[in-house]
Amino acid sequence: HSFAENHPRALDTLSDFQKTNKKFGKFMEKALQSPDCGGQTLERFLDKTFSRLDYYVSALKPILDTTPSGHPDFSLLQTSTERLSAITQEIARFKTILDHQKRITEATSCIEGLPERLFSYEREFVAE
Repeated sequence: HSFAENHPRALDTLSDFQKTNKKFGKFMEKALQSPDCGGQTLERFLDKTFSRLDYYVSALKPILDTTPSGHPDFSLLQTSTERLSAITQEIARFKTILDHQKRITEATSCIEGLPERLFSYEREFVAE
């Protein structure tokens, strides 16, 4: 499983653990106040990986476009750009899943008697 594939589960686990383990929750609150964290949550640090990958694709594309095909770095640039693009597409797919999860949670939050974990990765949000 890739980082992107496990990301939603990691965020769920982190959220659940913060709610159920008071010591960990206090640790996370304290860490948030630390200058080393710059006021950013662990969730935000996990998300930064994705935005950095987008940046790398954006930076490599113009370099690849202006590199002659005979240049020794061309194939490495091409492979790197293709792989990073594939990863960012996978990330976009999982961001859609996360958005669906959030929308399902919001839509069902006012209905009593539903299971707490109604969301599954196979379920797709289709309309409000």
